[in-house]
Formats: sequence, C-alpha cells, structure tokens
Amino acid sequence: MSDNRVPGRAARGILFVWMRGLLLLALLIAALFSTILVRSKTADMMAAADARLLMAVEMLREIVGPDFHDGLDGPESLSDREFAAIVERNNDLCRRLGLQYLWSVLELEEGTLVFTTATHSDIHDPTSPVAGFFEAHRDPASFNPALEARTEPVFSTFHNEWGQGRMVLAPRQDGRGRTYMFGASIQLTAYRAILRDALGAGLMVFTLVMIGAFPVVLVLSRRMIAPISSLTASADRMASGDLDLALPAAGPLEIRSLSRSLDQMRRDLKHQLAALRQSEASLSRANAELRRFAEISAHHLQEPARRLVSFAQRLRVSLYGKISDPEPLQELEFISQSALRLRTLIQDIQLYLAAGAPLGEVRPLDPAPLLQDVLAQHQALIQETGAEILVTDLPKVDLDRSRLTKLFAILVENALAHRRPDLAPRLEVSGLRTSQGATLRIADNGPGIPAEYRERVFEVFERIHSRSTPTGTGIGLAIVRRIVESRGGRVWIEDSDLGGIAVIVELPGIV
Repeated sequence: MSDNRVPGRAARGILFVWMRGLLLLALLIAALFSTILVRSKTADMMAAADARLLMAVEMLREIVGPDFHDGLDGPESLSDREFAAIVERNNDLCRRLGLQYLWSVLELEEGTLVFTTATHSDIHDPTSPVAGFFEAHRDPASFNPALEARTEPVFSTFHNEWGQGRMVLAPRQDGRGRTYMFGASIQLTAYRAILRDALGAGLMVFTLVMIGAFPVVLVLSRRMIAPISSLTASADRMASGDLDLALPAAGPLEIRSLSRSLDQMRRDLKHQLAALRQSEASLSRANAELRRFAEISAHHLQEPARRLVSFAQRLRVSLYGKISDPEPLQELEFISQSALRLRTLIQDIQLYLAAGAPLGEVRPLDPAPLLQDVLAQHQALIQETGAEILVTDLPKVDLDRSRLTKLFAILVENALAHRRPDLAPRLEVSGLRTSQGATLRIADNGPGIPAEYRERVFEVFERIHSRSTPTGTGIGLAIVRRIVESRGGRVWIEDSDLGGIAVIVELPGIV
C-alpha cells in the first residue's frame, strides 16, 4: 500500500509553530520597547527644543528692547546699516544657542507683514535656498496661529529639505496696538539619532528575547515532539495494516488522551477486520457454491430442454395430416416455442454467469472486424427489416475477443428487435479514445426507453415490453453490464439524435 505521508512531519510542524510564535513575540516586544523609547526621547528632545526657542525669543526681545517696534512704520524705518547690524547680532545669537533662524515680524495692517529683524539669509537673492524660508513666511497665513493667539507662544514642527525642525512664534502688541512676533527655529538633528538608538535598542531586546526564550521553546517542543513522533510512527503502522502493536501513551495529557483514543480505534478496527475477513471468506464460499450450482443447473437443464424441443418437433411432424383437429397441433407448437425459449434462456444464463470473467486474453482489440462479423451473422435480419447501419472509425478497446463480440451481438440484436413498426431501423456505431480508455456509442431510431426504466433494463429478466412478444429473455443488457463492470467500466442509456436511444459503453485501458 502506497503511503505518501512523511513520519514525524506533524512533530516538526509543532516546533515551527513554536518558533514562529517566539519570533512574533520577540518582534512585538522589540517594537513596543522601541516605540516607548522613541516617544520618551522625542518628548525630552521637544521639551528641550521648546525651552531653547522660548529663551531665544525672550533674549531677542530684551536685546531689541520692548519699544523697538513702536517707532517702526515699514521697511524704510530701518536703514541698511541698522538692519545689517541686527542681522549680525542675530547671527551671533543663533550660533551661541544652536538655532537655525531668529527673526521678528510686524503686522503693519491686516494682511501686510514686514520682517523687522532676521538672521543672515540672502533675503534679497531669490535664488538663494535660504531665502525661500523668508519668502514662504511673507504669507500671512503662515502666521495665522500666532496672530490668533495674540499673546501665547505657538509651537509647530516642520520638515523641509534640511530635515526635521521645530519653530516657535511668540506674539506681542506694541504701544500702538499692532501685533508683532518673535520667531525662532531649530534643526532637530537629534531626531535621527533617536531613531537609530531606538532601532539599535529594539534589535538588542529582540536578540535577548530570542536568546533567552529559544532554549525554553526548544525544550518544551522536544517534550511534545518525542511522544508525537512515536504516536505518528504507530499511526503509520496502523495505516499500513499493522494492528497488533499497541500505541504508546506518553507525553502531555492531551497527547496521552489522543493515544488512548487511537489505540481503542486500533482494537476496534482489528476486531472489525477479523469479522470482515471471516464474513468475506464465508461470502466468497457461498458465491462460489451458488455460481457452481447455477452453472451445473444450467448445464444439466440444457439436455432436457434440447430433447423437449426435438421430441415436440418430431411429434408435430408425425401427427401432421393424421388428425383433423388443429388444437393439438397448436398446443404442440406452443410446447415447441416454450422449449425453444427455455433453451435460449438457459443459454443466456450461462452467458451471464461467464460474462464476469475473461474468455481469453484481455488486450487492445480493433473492434471493427468483430462488429462486421456480427453484422454478417445478422445479415438476413438486416435485409428483412431494411436496416441501415453506419459505422464510423472505432478506437481500440481493451477486452477479450469473445466478450467484445457478444457485447456487439446483444446491442445489435436489441436495436433490430426493438424497432418502430412503421420505420426501417437505423443504427450508428461510433467511438472515442480517451486518456482513461475507450468509449463506444450504439445509437438507434427505435421507440426509445422512458427515463425511469433506463436503469432497470440492465437488471436480470427486466423487460419493459409485453412478454407476449418474442423480444428476448430480458437478460441481454444485464450481460452487457456484467461484461463492462468486470473490467471496471460503466454502461448507460441516453437519448439519441436519431430519435431513439444510445447505449454508451465506457471501458478503461489496461493498467
């Protein structure tokens, strides 16, 4: 018996599941640790950055003085020398505090902003990459959060081509009621370092979890693998038919419970198999005795039937012309016909009993010559009925010559016997070779068979026509089915394009 299972495969699957769970757990712990670390350090970094930014704007406010913006009416209020001095001073403050930019703006009127202090920026050079920062912040919408806050500082995080940054806008009002604000920005260069540190810490945690938990997982899985491997090997022996060896009961509670259940199933199967073998042997003996009885009975009944036919015919010839009463002659004719039918029935029973076993070598046969022999044997009936028979190319069929000939004879005789009284018979014999074997199709234009009877006609002595008509013994299609099924094939009836039925015979190839 072929068995494609791999012993121990289920046990190795358990180790794989445990290792996959350990890997996921380690990844989860590492990711959680890294996330907490990033958030904690980021919060500390942001708090330090915010404190430095607030200190910067407050220092700038003290440097320029609280009344600096009261005397400004526009960009022309400061000369280039004064603005350059402010820029240089702000540059120095940015360097000392580690800032990116430091500036102040004044809202002259709603929607009009002007820079009043700044760091070095090449603000007058539109192609300068640094100038883009100030150009962007000439848009009043950029300052709306601070303008709406009026007095509270507003912090925000940004990201530009120089990386991650943090900015503060601290709004104030001058003596004339106008809003001005100090701003400062700082590059968060430590953010990437935080991410790198968190990633490194996460990898370290992952490694520690894997190193610490792997031995535990390995030990636990091996404690399960050993009993499961033993149980799997025992189950494989059961599957191969060895039901004598008891299954081991070791390992965890669940595995011991499974082992006990399988062992109980092994004992039950063993008892059932023994009973089945005993029943099979008894059935085989009974079938052999019944077959032998049927064969002997049919053989011994042949001779009385033959003699009955012979003596009935001789008596009919002897009495012909000697008696004037036709009734005895009719009764003798009835006896003769009944004897002939009895002899045919006995012959068909012998054919049915013999149809289940080959009557020669089973090999690929060309069915065309055998079919032509059958048609030649029925040439008189074909001419009498005016039958038209069309035979197309037939595939080779894997069967013995004797039974294939009998199969064709029964199907042709049935098609010619069960014909329409007002229509000449027409038969079409075709076939098809498949990867599994061959299919034959015998179609006719007869009266057909109702769907509800198409399975019954294959049973022994089943006839759907009146028994008063000489239409055979009712065992022909049963012989066909016995021949086909003895080869592992199947036969069925379906509607024919000719208006009658088509008998489909499907025979497998030689294995």
